[in-house]
Amino acid sequence: MRTMRIYWVLAVIPAFVLGAGADRAFNRSAPSSVATAKEQANLAGIERLHKLDERITELNDPKALQAEWTNDFIVRTAANGSSRA
Repeated sequence: MRTMRIYWVLAVIPAFVLGAGADRAFNRSAPSSVATAKEQANLAGIERLHKLDERITELNDPKALQAEWTNDFIVRTAANGSSRA
């Protein structure tokens, strides 16, 4: 039984190493330091929400927080048709 386990390990480890090496070799993409217009728009939106959250948190007003975030509320629908927030 122990011999069979050793053969199994000796087969799996090289397969993993070769697969990882092939993945790195064939899926190389040049790192891009330039953000696309979509990424810039996403980052600007995130920054806007962050600043909004900071302002409302400083106000310490739960109703203001609820009013700001209610406009962005999304209802997720499960596969069976039931909705959950």
